[in-house]
Amino acid sequence: MSDDVAMTPETPQSTSEPVTPEAPASTSEPVTPETRPELPEWARLRKPTPARRLKTWLSSPPWWVQSVLAAFVVGSIVAAASILWQERISDRQAKQAQSISADQARQATRLENLRFVRQLSSESGVVARPFSGFDLQGQNLAGLDLRGAQFDKANLQDAKLYYSDLSPTASGPTTLFAANLTGANLAGAHLNDAILSGAHLNDAYLSDAILFGAHLNNAILSGAHLNNAILSGAYLSDAKLNFARLNGANLNGANLTGANLDHTNLDGVHYDEKTKWPVGFKPPPSA
Repeated sequence: MSDDVAMTPETPQSTSEPVTPEAPASTSEPVTPETRPELPEWARLRKPTPARRLKTWLSSPPWWVQSVLAAFVVGSIVAAASILWQERISDRQAKQAQSISADQARQATRLENLRFVRQLSSESGVVARPFSGFDLQGQNLAGLDLRGAQFDKANLQDAKLYYSDLSPTASGPTTLFAANLTGANLAGAHLNDAILSGAHLNDAYLSDAILFGAHLNNAILSGAHLNNAILSGAYLSDAKLNFARLNGANLNGANLTGANLDHTNLDGVHYDEKTKWPVGFKPPPSA
């Protein structure tokens, strides 16, 4: 080989893998991809239908819709309560009106009964005085001529009968069987032979009343005022005389067998050997 041939330096052979430059070390924290809020269902759908939009809207309605619905519910409750209250008031007013009408009707009946009783009381030669079952509650019958009157089962509660003449006539005695005479004023009344069996005379005033031979069997005389009453020959068997005032009363020949005399005032009472007392009862000395 000639000396003129220039010597070409050898080119180093390339390796099969390329050399990748080493990336500089990062000093910052790893980057996290940004999280986006999840879109509602209708937004994710390509073609949302009206039904789906309505369903989504109803599941989370706007605030003003919620306020309107709340106001509607509250208003409905208030309206319903107001209607119920008005109906209740109306029912109460109707009942009060009915009660007032009933009271007025009863009072009108009592006044008409009183007019009839007074009419027959003032007429002479009257044979019968049929007042059975009459409602005369609270009426003034004081001083009337009621001889031989029939007051069976009549309502004479709180009636005024003081010094009325209720003595018998030729046609028969005055009858007050099972009559209501609670609190009635019969002071000084003439009740000879009167039929008062089973009558209610609680707290009635019978002071100075003449009850000679009167029938008071099973009568309720609890708390009654019988001061100085004449009960000679009266029938008082099984009568309730508890807490009654009999001081100064005349009980000669009266029959009190089976009567209730608990806490009865018998001070100054008059009686004789014919008077019959309840079994085991020890009366005070006769005046």
